[in-house]
Amino acid sequence: MDNIYKTSTARKIATMGILIFICIFTTTAIAAEASLFEIRAKIMLLQLDEDLAIIAEKEIHLKAHFEHGKKVWDTLFLDTQGNVMDPTDLQERDRVYVLGAVTNDTIVADEVRLLQ
Repeated sequence: MDNIYKTSTARKIATMGILIFICIFTTTAIAAEASLFEIRAKIMLLQLDEDLAIIAEKEIHLKAHFEHGKKVWDTLFLDTQGNVMDPTDLQERDRVYVLGAVTNDTIVADEVRLLQ
């Protein structure tokens, strides 16, 4: 009976060890995939119809989706006061702060803030 108990306990410990290893490995892999991106620079090119901005020679992808046939921006666009603004009010050579993430060498903006 003691051998069965020891074997059962050993299996439980081994299973828990494997699960902990998988959790740590998965968390590390997910964290390694996306990294924070931020930049303060001038807009070189703005192509809202393509959901794209070129800022400091970097290709920045803008997030959007369509609702009832109309484009709705998921990237947050803010003016100098921190108020939500229409991205069509942005112009090339405007200085902006971009906050987003890099995943698989693709930069995706979560927020674009107009600077003075």
